Amino acid sequence: MKKIGLQILSFVVATLLLPSALSAQSNDEALYKSLSESAARLTASEDSLSVLLSRARQLYAEADDDGKAAQAEVILDLESKIFSLHSSIDDVAAQLRKLEQKGITASVDNTQTPQVAEPEIADDRIFNSSGGADRTILVENKYFADNLPADVYSSLLEAQAAEKSVDNYLQIIRHQYERMIGLDSQFYQATSAKAALSILNDYNRLDQINAQISDSIAAKQQYIIDTKSYAYTFILDKEGKSVMMEDFSRLITDARVEEDEVSDLSYSRSVALIPVRKKLILSMERDMAEALSIAPALDSLTRTLRTLAPGEYMLPPIVGPQVAEGVEYADAVKGTTSIYSSRNPIPEAIIPEVGTVYRLLVGSYTQRQAINIFRNASPLSVERKSDKRYYYYVGDYPNFASATAAVDSLRAMGFRQPRVVVWNNGEYTLEPTEEVAMHSTPTLPEQQKVVEEQQPASSTQRPTATTTATNTTIRHRIEIVGAGSTLSEEVRNAIRSAAPGKEISRIVDGATGQTIFAVGTFPEKADAEKVAEAIKSADGSLSTNIIELGK
Repeated sequence: MKKIGLQILSFVVATLLLPSALSAQSNDEALYKSLSESAARLTASEDSLSVLLSRARQLYAEADDDGKAAQAEVILDLESKIFSLHSSIDDVAAQLRKLEQKGITASVDNTQTPQVAEPEIADDRIFNSSGGADRTILVENKYFADNLPADVYSSLLEAQAAEKSVDNYLQIIRHQYERMIGLDSQFYQATSAKAALSILNDYNRLDQINAQISDSIAAKQQYIIDTKSYAYTFILDKEGKSVMMEDFSRLITDARVEEDEVSDLSYSRSVALIPVRKKLILSMERDMAEALSIAPALDSLTRTLRTLAPGEYMLPPIVGPQVAEGVEYADAVKGTTSIYSSRNPIPEAIIPEVGTVYRLLVGSYTQRQAINIFRNASPLSVERKSDKRYYYYVGDYPNFASATAAVDSLRAMGFRQPRVVVWNNGEYTLEPTEEVAMHSTPTLPEQQKVVEEQQPASSTQRPTATTTATNTTIRHRIEIVGAGSTLSEEVRNAIRSAAPGKEISRIVDGATGQTIFAVGTFPEKADAEKVAEAIKSADGSLSTNIIELGK
């Protein structure tokens, strides 16, 4: 990793070697030569970075979970640098073309940067004639090299290469998404604040990387669409194919409508939009391949369109660990002396309006107590409630398991009856018997979700929070019992396949403390029954119940 970092630095330095005083050159030929050398230098840097990128992708495939996260950051960094290099190369190439148009090439070795005349489409060319060499990838056919300006064709090839980056990014997101599901479960099982916070840091780090990758996916896909649609429209315009140009315009408009209809209830909206944008790109390329009679590309594109499955890209949202901002979680410890004094009094307990914190109640008193009665324990906090009594707490815990495990530690310190208490979104519970944060699942209002599920696929209307469901008053939810604290990947895959886009949430039975997973809702009971059957097929040990809501 360190070696790759040094190599990246050396190439960044190389990219900064653009001529800074070219405007001061009085001789156009010297300027042309300097620009040519810069173009060669930048191209060499790009080639070298591409080698590093290939190596980083290989290391990602071979790495363990922690290594994959690190390599994902390297891949993002390398691709960002390559993208910046492309911009610099384009700028230099534009300056070279301006000089070439003035005829400033006479005394320069043109073998280094050969001139490419902008080709024109012959008037007698038949548009649906053979598109050149038989290639499965459409843009690799000779037709495009012959009938597009050199810079446009170069951009078209770059856009094609960018599609591989999107697929690579998607692989990284999916892997880290699965790790986050596991970390979410581990967080609630951790028996110390330190362990829980370590898990939380890993979870947040993966989530932040995925957010960056999601942004890159959105940017790259838009770049691919813009570049390819421009190149194909360029040819259509030259050939006078106005009908196909109108068809392409409709495809783009329809794609925008489809994007608006994609549910926001997914882990990554950029990932959820991938199939819509892929469908647009593939449809344009299929039509071009058909018009140019490029059979291998046409067959490949048609097959890919048929196998495009939008449901595979709808990753259910993960609620994630529900912690509170402003609370410094820490396990209770006993020191040789107290850290509190008249100059450093026991602080007021922070009551978070959003998030969860568990503490151990060690006593309530009508008056403030002397610090020495708390056996040098820390962290301590105090709260004066509406009954005018002072309540003293030890520790700040992010989950129920760690707070419960700390009870024995406090008894060993000499506290007679420490009691677990919790604040969740500002609400206080004395002696909770469950992980209350698991109830905090941020979703759209139930009524709105029903309207979204009933919305016709072709409609462009977006539901709002004030929309009401008038046609259906009964909805159905599947409840899964017996899975423990987490669902297996086989069951999750079965749900995604049988009910694409449906939310999986986790709740806890307040009476029994049992974890229950809920799927849905479904307007029709028959649809819920089909999904329940798929769940049972994936894991016969689970029990499923279909609950009617909204009677």
